[in-house]
Amino acid sequence: MSENWIRESRRLIEHIRKLQDSSGKDRLDMVKSLRFILMAINRSVSGWLWWVNNPDTMIKFSLEELKEMNKKLSEFALSFIEYDIEVTESGAQKGATPRRATRRERNEHYLI
Repeated sequence: MSENWIRESRRLIEHIRKLQDSSGKDRLDMVKSLRFILMAINRSVSGWLWWVNNPDTMIKFSLEELKEMNKKLSEFALSFIEYDIEVTESGAQKGATPRRATRRERNEHYLI
């Protein structure tokens, strides 16, 4: 299972690297690229959630390893959420206000 996950993740990385070259792409290409990238992030986050919610998996990591994971993911989350706010504010100024999921739909009860 892990080997397949890693192999597929490496394929996703290569595809994302190819998508980084935006030359010659139109708006639809860029939207398709954004969708692919977000789905790749979603796949990864789903995997992390599966691990974190599985005590048999998490017990295998030392405290130091868990601290390192926490540090790296905290940095990523802060950067991602700050960028989300920036783009949302920009979109709101342009009148682009897509429906945001309600708290219940986002299952925010998992959050503090």
